[in-house]
Amino acid sequence: MKSFYLQKPTQVRGNSEPKKPEKIQNNLKMSISQKVHESQTKWNGLIAKTVTLEQNLLRLRDSVNQTLRGGSKESTSSKSTAEQLHKPPTLVNMTSRIASPMLKKVSPQDCMTMSRTQNYKTVQSWFPKQRFQTFEGIPQFRIGKLLGRGQFSEVHQCIDKLTSTIYALKVIKKEKIQDEQLQKQMIQEIKVQMELNHPNIVKLYNCYSDEFNLYLLMEYCNDGELFKVQRKQPGFKFPENKASYYIYQILQCIQYMHQNNVMHRDLKTENIMLSFNQIKIGDFGCVCSNQDRRETFCGTIEFMAPEVIQMKGYDSRVDAWQIAVLAYELVYGQTPFILLGNKDQRGIMDNIIKHRLTIPHTFSAELTFFVKGGLQSDPNKRLTIEQMLKHPWITKHQLPQSKCEYNI
Repeated sequence: MKSFYLQKPTQVRGNSEPKKPEKIQNNLKMSISQKVHESQTKWNGLIAKTVTLEQNLLRLRDSVNQTLRGGSKESTSSKSTAEQLHKPPTLVNMTSRIASPMLKKVSPQDCMTMSRTQNYKTVQSWFPKQRFQTFEGIPQFRIGKLLGRGQFSEVHQCIDKLTSTIYALKVIKKEKIQDEQLQKQMIQEIKVQMELNHPNIVKLYNCYSDEFNLYLLMEYCNDGELFKVQRKQPGFKFPENKASYYIYQILQCIQYMHQNNVMHRDLKTENIMLSFNQIKIGDFGCVCSNQDRRETFCGTIEFMAPEVIQMKGYDSRVDAWQIAVLAYELVYGQTPFILLGNKDQRGIMDNIIKHRLTIPHTFSAELTFFVKGGLQSDPNKRLTIEQMLKHPWITKHQLPQSKCEYNI
């Protein structure tokens, strides 16, 4: 019997293929062409987004350079504290770049030729007009929604009208600072945050002042406070791998601060921001030099080391204690020295001094050793920041580093 599978397909005139195979081949070609076109479209969109991001960073650099060239450098040594507060601190010269496999690196000469007077694509459609207001002290920016409110300040979203770059703007009432006699502390906070440059620190770009307010132009963190993100988790708890990743970034940041002779003293989830899953430490109201021992009662009770409460004198090792408390809180949902939900300050301090610590049975062995090592009452027996970075609980869950490169 003749097999149809062995028959040669019917040929048509010339060198053309059979009719049915021709349709299949054409459909296949169209399918491949369509997929290539879709892939090319997605790739071009990705490149366009990357170009926009790099351009925004370059425009920001150029904007600050313009401000620096137009500013004056007066000596503040003879001025009073109030006058120092009114005058914005000297800005640092800054450059911005992002490492991208798709883009050729831009030279500094290219950056300098960019003009601030160009007509950039507006992002006004992102923010309804009724949300905007203009502060007298900073007419260059359009102020958007309220992001948060503190004891002495408010934080707003804002946009640079010239570059369409999004920032966070912290508005501080001068009257409240003067009433509480916090001028020196505010100057110290601004100075330290301006000088520190690390990818896990909220960058302070500029400072403005008018008769009533002080304005701090800062990096915008799209995910908000780590505290609020944690409140959205089931049981207010992060998985250990995610908590370990956050603690690793905090450790890197604190190590950098200690290397620059600064200790934070007030690490807590309310003072830590998230931006694209990257930790950003902010609120430097308690920062001080770590070159001398301190006796100041400073920070948040639940996170205080026993030597701070007893005011016996302490150093930068108090930051390691607070990081261990943070690790406990991120995984368990509450800080370790609150018993039965009691938040009485005297009770919490008594628990800390007497070291009434209970480790949940849900903690892994690595996390248990990490917390116990960081919460040693004797600072000499406590894990150091370097030891924490090499701890198995940190190295076990470490993720690949981001390709973003910061030099601001």
